[in-house]
Amino acid sequence: MTDQSPERLSSARPDFTLGAWRLYGVMRGQPTEENHGWGERAPDGSRVRVYRAAPGEAPATTTANWKGYTEVYHLGPDGRLTLVRFDYASSQLASKLVNEVLEGDFFLVLKASFRGPRLYVRFLDGTLVPDRAQWLHERHVANSFAKQLFTGAHPDYPDEPKPPDD
Repeated sequence: MTDQSPERLSSARPDFTLGAWRLYGVMRGQPTEENHGWGERAPDGSRVRVYRAAPGEAPATTTANWKGYTEVYHLGPDGRLTLVRFDYASSQLASKLVNEVLEGDFFLVLKASFRGPRLYVRFLDGTLVPDRAQWLHERHVANSFAKQLFTGAHPDYPDEPKPPDD
């Protein structure tokens, strides 16, 4: 499988930086083995969308973007996540502006590389949980393809910012 391109995420919060990590999805539910770490499933077996907006049918897909669109998000200074727009793989289709503030409990799914372990950043009632001890992360099990789930931020995630000196 070709590596999939990540979604896009900008942050207005100084206490939330991505470093080399990229957004590969936003999911409802807990990461479980039954759905390969992707949270809740819809009745048709697909992932449950966190947003209400419909991306529409993309006229073209690429091997690096099987959906045919990229979700563009912004994390506001208040810790709320907004789905700003859908950008399409086809140059014939203009971006679709959404500006939907996400609600409820969900996770951002971050990875430093497409095949790398995931970091699950928790949101409760639509707001970022800045306490990294409440996040979840995967680590590879030695000498296997298996991954285990641990609490807290991944050890390779950027350090928490230091408070300014007085």
